[in-house]
Amino acid sequence: MTSQAIDPRRLRTVEQRLLADDTLLPTLPEIAFKVKRLVEDECAGIHEVARLIQSDPALSGRIIQVANAAQFSHLAKVTTVQAAINRLGLKAVRNTTLSFSLRSAVLVEQGPYRHRLHRAWEQSISLGAVSHVLATVTVGLEADQAMLGGLLHHLGELALIRVADALALSPEALESLLPLHEVEVAERVLNHWRLEEFLPLVRWREDWQVVEAGEGAGYLDLLVVARYHVLLGRPQAAELPPLPELPAFGKFPMLRLGPDMSIELLRESQRQVDEIKRLLQ
Repeated sequence: MTSQAIDPRRLRTVEQRLLADDTLLPTLPEIAFKVKRLVEDECAGIHEVARLIQSDPALSGRIIQVANAAQFSHLAKVTTVQAAINRLGLKAVRNTTLSFSLRSAVLVEQGPYRHRLHRAWEQSISLGAVSHVLATVTVGLEADQAMLGGLLHHLGELALIRVADALALSPEALESLLPLHEVEVAERVLNHWRLEEFLPLVRWREDWQVVEAGEGAGYLDLLVVARYHVLLGRPQAAELPPLPELPAFGKFPMLRLGPDMSIELLRESQRQVDEIKRLLQ
C-alpha cells in the first residue's frame, strides 16, 4: 500500500461511524454462539452439547484433537465428541470452541490488510499458548480460560485492522486510530459477544504494574507474565522491566525461584506450546 496523507475530515467520519456502527465489529460464527448459549444454559447436558458440536465437522475434529492433546497423553485416545466433552468438561468445551472460532471472526484471506491481520493473529496465538501452559501449573486457573484470554489480548487491534480493510483506509489512518480506540473497540466487541469476564484483560493490556486483588494469581496476572515471556527474544525485550519487579510475577509460587525458572518451565513445555499453536492456526 502506498503512503498517503491523512484526511482529518475523513478520519473524523470514520471515528464517528466506528463508535456508532456495530456492523463494523467482527462477529463470531453462529456455531460458537450456539455452543456458548447451550453450555451456559443450566438445563443443558453433555448429550445436547455433543449433538450441537457434531453438526459442525470441523469443530468436532478440533474438540477431539484437544481431548487427545499432549497434556492427556497418559490417557486413552478418545474418538467421539461426547467422550471428548466428558474429558474436557463443558466450560472447557465452551472456551475451546470460542478460541477456535476467533480465527474466522478476525481474519480475512484477501485484501491489502490480510498480512497485517495474520501477523497480529500469530502474536495472539503465541500469547494464548504460553498462557495455557502457565495456567496448567497454577492453582486456581483453568488452562482453556487462560488460552482464550491470551487470544483476546490483541482483539482491539485485530478489529480495527478489519475496519481499515472494510473501509479501505490507509495504513496511516489505521495507525492514527489504534492508540485512540484500540481498547474501546475491544471492550465493545467483548460486550457484543457477551464475554464481559475478559474486559480487564483488554483494559490493562499494556500495564506491566497491574495486579489483581487477592493472594492467588488471577487471569490478568497470568496475562502479564505470559506476555512478558512472549516478548523475550524480540526487539521489544530491551524495553522490558526486570521480571521480578512485576507485581504479577510474585503471584506465581512455581516461578518465585527467579526468571530462569519460568523460562526453563516454558522450554520444557515447548512441545505443548507448539501443539497448541498448530491447533489454533
